[in-house]
Amino acid sequence: MLGRYDPSANISAVPWKSCRICKEEQFRSPKDFSSHLKMVHCRREGGSYICTYGPNMLCKNLPLEGVSGKDYDAHLSRYHIAPRADLLLDKQRAETHYDNQTDNLEALTVTAEQKVRDVCTGESKQGQNQKETNLDASHSRECKKDKRWTIYDAKVNMAALLNDPRPGKRQADFFTKTWGVGWTYLDLTPSPEIPEVTIDHFRSYQKKILPRIAKHESVQSSLADVKVPIDTFPHLYLRAHDKHSQDVGKIPSIFHSPTFDLSNSDMFHQVFPWQDIETSQKSQKLYQEKLSHYLDIVEVQIARQVALKSDAFFHVMSSHEELQSRLAACTSTIHTLRSKMRELSSRLIQNPLRVLTHSRKRQRLQGIAKKLKLMSTLHQTQPTVQILLSSSDYVGALDIISTAQEVLQKELAGVLSFRHLGSQLTELEKAINTIVANEFLSFITQDLNKPLAEVSAAIDETVISYVSASDTGNSDNSTVADQMRTLNFNKWLLLMDDIFHNLLIVVNRVKALCELMRALSCEAAGLDEEQRSSVEENDEREADSRSPTESQEEGGQMIITEMFADKICRELRELLIRICEFANERCSKVITARSRDLFIEKLSSHEFFSLTSSVERFAKSCDQICGTKISSNSVRGCLQGYNIRFLNKFHEERKNKLNLLLDNERWRPADVPGDFQALLTHCELCEQLTMSDEVADSDSPVTLAHISLANRRFVIVGSALALVKMTIEYCTCLEDLPKSAPDILSKLTEIIKLFNSRSSQLVLGAGALRLAGLKTITAKNLALLQSSLELMLHYLPLIRGQFSVYLTESKALMLRHLDHEAEEYRQHIKVVREKTREIASGMIDSCVNQWEIRPPMPSLCFRTLCKQLKKFYEALCDVIEPSQLQQLFRDVNLIVRGKLKDRLSALNISLLTGPQQGLIMADIAYFTENCSTLVSTQKGSAVNLTLTINDIIVSR
Repeated sequence: MLGRYDPSANISAVPWKSCRICKEEQFRSPKDFSSHLKMVHCRREGGSYICTYGPNMLCKNLPLEGVSGKDYDAHLSRYHIAPRADLLLDKQRAETHYDNQTDNLEALTVTAEQKVRDVCTGESKQGQNQKETNLDASHSRECKKDKRWTIYDAKVNMAALLNDPRPGKRQADFFTKTWGVGWTYLDLTPSPEIPEVTIDHFRSYQKKILPRIAKHESVQSSLADVKVPIDTFPHLYLRAHDKHSQDVGKIPSIFHSPTFDLSNSDMFHQVFPWQDIETSQKSQKLYQEKLSHYLDIVEVQIARQVALKSDAFFHVMSSHEELQSRLAACTSTIHTLRSKMRELSSRLIQNPLRVLTHSRKRQRLQGIAKKLKLMSTLHQTQPTVQILLSSSDYVGALDIISTAQEVLQKELAGVLSFRHLGSQLTELEKAINTIVANEFLSFITQDLNKPLAEVSAAIDETVISYVSASDTGNSDNSTVADQMRTLNFNKWLLLMDDIFHNLLIVVNRVKALCELMRALSCEAAGLDEEQRSSVEENDEREADSRSPTESQEEGGQMIITEMFADKICRELRELLIRICEFANERCSKVITARSRDLFIEKLSSHEFFSLTSSVERFAKSCDQICGTKISSNSVRGCLQGYNIRFLNKFHEERKNKLNLLLDNERWRPADVPGDFQALLTHCELCEQLTMSDEVADSDSPVTLAHISLANRRFVIVGSALALVKMTIEYCTCLEDLPKSAPDILSKLTEIIKLFNSRSSQLVLGAGALRLAGLKTITAKNLALLQSSLELMLHYLPLIRGQFSVYLTESKALMLRHLDHEAEEYRQHIKVVREKTREIASGMIDSCVNQWEIRPPMPSLCFRTLCKQLKKFYEALCDVIEPSQLQQLFRDVNLIVRGKLKDRLSALNISLLTGPQQGLIMADIAYFTENCSTLVSTQKGSAVNLTLTINDIIVSR
């Protein structure tokens, strides 16, 4: 009959609030109550905990011998702190009940055995330690309770579990003994959901399992006689003898030490502690029994090992005799085989070996005979070489010497009789090389001295032919150079082109000869194609690091050394460079002879560019022929000096011209030629300032009053027109001489800066009154200056973009000078506008200061003011841009209102009444009638001036 635990039996509402024994103690949490029970109502013996929280200092729910620490904590939680919580642990207790009973029974058994041993031996202290050890083992087994229990974990039978002596006689039956006195029995009715199980439910399973059982029994019967060696399954071996291993572990580790030696006094005293043994005879007897026990364990282990290995031992002994018999048979077989092999060696091997020995001896004798023939032939080398040298057959002599050296190095190496022949042949070869080199050098010198004369002859013939073709008329009294100076630029440029062409023909012929001689030298040195290319590139190599034999094997037959061939190639290259330098030097002299009377400096930029291009083509051709850039006596360097002088003269001419034009400038609108307008239109389309051939060739008589660019009109003065033309010339010079871009940019910047500073001095500084004879600086003069500055400001971005293409990265910083000049032009334009407003303000001020409010009307002041404003508008309407003109007159309108208001304030007129109002209204009407709308012929230049009485009255 099953039952369940009654939670209301003898349990208070909150048992952990206070202690039943210590009435005065009150606790705030179950943790504090648990700590109190452990410290006050608990007794510890070894590793066991005994609960004394109950009547007579004894807890009926815990065994008398105590439990582990983990079980003691569970006991406190279940019976003393929260008795109702045991309902949650019933299932876990039911699952682990058998394991707990088994472990506790083993611990109890071990404890009992130890107690008996302690009684017998009297060694209470050791028994106590053993008890603590066993209780710790019980505690470690308690820690394994989380593992699910199976039938394989059972260690005792049910009767032993039911007859557990630990709970005593207080429990009535199994259930109260396990779950306490609070257990009650309840009658449970069968569940309707669980059917009644009979034997019929297992019929199908029996039919299914019976064949398998029969097969299993047959396999078991067949394997019954099979004996499996225990070494085959070491894990089973370890499991089977684990208990014996534990017995061996009881023996102290000192007896297992490999250095165990009782002759050592320290080890002897450690094994026999006489201080403890000599105290009593009983201790000596106990220690003797302990050593005997250790000896018994060792003998048992030895006997077990012998028993385990007995089968293998007897098997080895039985197979030893068989092995001896087989070894004896093998020995006799080996003796027989050796005797037969000796007989075969004497009959079948010795005689053929003698035949082979005689054959090799004959081959060696034949080789000796061949070498003797070579030695006889080699004796005739020197006489044969002397005969060939007498007939000047150097190639044959060198061929014989090279063959003899090859024979000495390969066939007769190590022959003592020829130890000096190699050095003799080498010296003879050097002598032949010296003879050949001297003859070759004399031939080269004789043949290569001709190009220098040919260069001079080519230049002279070309100049004479051109001078003869041009009939100057004074050939009798002048030299060829003087007659050459009479040629115009086009003819002289053609002359230079022909000179360059003829010189290149001579230089190319010399180059072809040098290439031929270089190829012959490399061939004579036995160099292959790769080595020839390295010699051509003039790589510095160690020629003597390669032996003559290696050169012959790699390239071909060697006649001269590789070092000598390299020297010849270098000298040929230097000769070619000297010829090119000589040709450049003679061309430089021709240019210098023609440059008298500043001929080159007077050339136009296009002509100078044509000359520069022709010289550059000739210089590049010479550089390609030589393989390097000619630096000394270069015609390029000669022309570079003329290039600097040309730019300086070019700049000085235009600078002086601009200064002269500015000094004589009358600051009047200049007529713009039609071809110049076409040139500016062309520059706008190309987005760069450059001369156009079509525009330059046109000669249009049409003149314009202004310049039209990008829907704008620029009315400028003559000096500004000349400045724009100079700017285009500088940019054209840049296109012709791109390498001189930094110099051209600096000079152009100087010209632009010169115009800005000089125009400011002449107009704003009134310098034109003294130089040009102007009476005063008018608003129109300022407007013309403003328009001229705006035109140059319009072209500065184009100039900057054009120069940025030709400047290198390091020189690109020079463009900041143009940016600086652009900012200076903007500031100048701003000052000119302010000056124009000041002129208008002064004019209005002089008119308004004479205004008097009295008849006749309109007053003289307003008639003069309207007349001056019309003249001011007419002076500016055709010069200033319409938008700027309108902005200017808006400022003028504000000035008029302010001046009139100030005048009325000076006259102390604040409120108009009576005749004064009529007089002022008459003047305002006259101003509105004459100046309300000012119109000119320029489209969009109309301006409106408004004036009302409210604009000039000051209310007080």
